[in-house]
This record gives sequence, structure tokens and C-alpha cells, in this order.
Amino acid sequence: MRKLNGWQRIGVILSILWVLGAAIHERNGQVDSAFRMAQWEREDCSSSLVMTECRQSADNRLIENLRLDSNSIVNIAVASLMPPLFGWLFAWLAIVVYRWVRVGFQGIK
Repeated sequence: MRKLNGWQRIGVILSILWVLGAAIHERNGQVDSAFRMAQWEREDCSSSLVMTECRQSADNRLIENLRLDSNSIVNIAVASLMPPLFGWLFAWLAIVVYRWVRVGFQGIK
């Protein structure tokens, strides 16, 4: 098995940090959005005649929105995994193009 050089190791560390940070950031965004929606719904209940039922409905919807379902997981996975994947792909492509150009200049001598 081939060992990683220093730049590759830095890339692995940054990729891991990105995945963890982006996953936490995306989930926090989902939770914040659910709480903002629930707050808006509860404020809207103050004009309702059946305030307790309205607030109970808003609370139930909050619990439903906070649930970690497949859509939430897909959003978290896309936000956290796609940028490092494209970053590694771009870096690999840049190295291939650099080597190809360098070989072309070596043939000119």
C-alpha cells in the first residue's frame, strides 16, 4: 500500500474537518428552521379562538420537523460529502493536467 505524502495528509485532515463541520452546520440549520417555523405558528395561534389546540398542533409539527428523517440525512450528506469529493477530483485533475503539460515541454528540448 502506498503511503500518503504531506499534502495528501493535509487534504485528508481538511476533508474530515469539512465533513464533520458541514454536517453539524447543516443539522443546526435544520433545527433552527424548525424552531423558527414553530415560533411563527405559535404566534399565529394568539389570534385563534382555540389557542390550546392550535399550540398543540404547532408543537406536534415542531416535533415532526425536528425528526431526523431520510430527507434530512440526504441533505446533510450532500452538504458535507460533495465539496470534499469535488475538491479531490479537481486536485487530481489539476495534477494530471500539470504532468501532461510538463511532459509536453520536456519533449521540446
